[in-house]
Amino acid sequence: MNDLEARSIIASGSHKRINFEHEHLEWANYFGGLHPTSNSIVTRGEKGSVALRGKKILSKQKPIVMNSIDPTGAGDSFTAGFIFGLWSWRLAQKKNINGWPTEAIEEGMRWGVSLASAAVMIRGASIPPNA
Repeated sequence: MNDLEARSIIASGSHKRINFEHEHLEWANYFGGLHPTSNSIVTRGEKGSVALRGKKILSKQKPIVMNSIDPTGAGDSFTAGFIFGLWSWRLAQKKNINGWPTEAIEEGMRWGVSLASAAVMIRGASIPPNA
């Protein structure tokens, strides 16, 4: 989810004011409180992304954006990159691993942030082919 979605979910589940300076801690407490082994990724635009497991911050990833032009498609690009990185890490291990260790989540986040950063550097969700 993105940060706006995370804020909306928390606001609908409680009536307290969100402290934006430390909101990633509030997300961890809220989502971890729903289920102690929950995993969540929150994308934060120019602030990067944060991975949560239970009530803990598992990892943070800074963005790579040089020149943001249009955010269209950034979320989908992050998701595609995250899934690619996650499964690439798993395949590279060449052994059966239960669950998703921190290293796998971090690899997914690196790929996700890389693709999302590339997506925001062009106008629109794709570059149309020449006619």
